[in-house]
Amino acid sequence: MQSPFRLIVALVLLALPLLELALLIKAGQAFGLWPVVLTILGTGFLGARIIQTQGIATFRRISEALENGREPHRELADGALRLLAGGLLVLPGPLTDTAGALLMIPPLRSVVANAIFSRATTFRGSVRQRHGQTGDPGQGSAPRHADRPDRASASDSQVIEGEFERIEERTVDPSRYPPRKPRDE
Repeated sequence: MQSPFRLIVALVLLALPLLELALLIKAGQAFGLWPVVLTILGTGFLGARIIQTQGIATFRRISEALENGREPHRELADGALRLLAGGLLVLPGPLTDTAGALLMIPPLRSVVANAIFSRATTFRGSVRQRHGQTGDPGQGSAPRHADRPDRASASDSQVIEGEFERIEERTVDPSRYPPRKPRDE
């Protein structure tokens, strides 16, 4: 059985384009064809420009945060929301354009980012509780390597660290390594 959330999302994704089209038709009747077409083109170009510039600007803000010793969560969320705003502006329709324009307002973007962070923190906390991890050392949290505190222990992951050497790249002296004899099975 499908969850009600999936059903609601499916209905919204089906209804949104129809609602946008109906609103565009009403706007065309009220203001005329060319003002509506120019508005669609203008917001589309504006959204494309936002998408084009925000990737580099976000990368620069993340780099500055890392250089200052801060984790770049806020910068990453802000950049992602700006890219979302640009994407919404590219889509034709008054509802998506309004949502995109609202996301370009810094205080509203901050509120949305805080809501996402609080939701993610709550979700992460519930996952930790479900798996018996509290995040405090010695209280059910995953052990850490002494030399690499950012890596989980080998028992927590399937990653095997090691070194390798390509056979083509090394020189082999055949006299040092006699041919192997096949094993008797």
